[in-house]
Amino acid sequence: MLSPPNHFLSPGGIGGYVLVPSLIGADACEAGAADSRRRAGVEHAGCGDGRRKADFQLEQMQRWNVNPSDLPAGSEIRFREPTFWERYRWQSIAIGTVILAQALLIAVLLHERRKRHDAEVESRHRMSELAHVSRQATTGELSSSLVHELKQPLDQFSPTPRTPS
Repeated sequence: MLSPPNHFLSPGGIGGYVLVPSLIGADACEAGAADSRRRAGVEHAGCGDGRRKADFQLEQMQRWNVNPSDLPAGSEIRFREPTFWERYRWQSIAIGTVILAQALLIAVLLHERRKRHDAEVESRHRMSELAHVSRQATTGELSSSLVHELKQPLDQFSPTPRTPS
């Protein structure tokens, strides 16, 4: 998360403990409320010294090779550019989901195409077998018809044996 600008960081400095105007204002408000409670007889512990905060500039830290682990606890690093994932998280998830759905659809369509191709090859093979069987049946019919035609005229002209009377 980007922090609001802090006008007390010098442009060339790495950072350090700086006064934060919003914390000073909150302390002043709390002190005024505590004073009015004290006058009313309500005891309340005061707020501590929360006006200073450790702020550092990332660009200058990189320039001077300062490791973030060397900073005091609770330090805030300002002017850090968000990563691609931080900046475009939901858009990346949406695009990834769309690409995954398209890949799944393409895989299903390729599988269906392969099955259709196999069915067409099988159909052509069966049609070829059917045509072959049909030709064999036609050849058998023609040969039997031919034999019948050849045999019939021979039966008509064959001499019948005469019996002596």
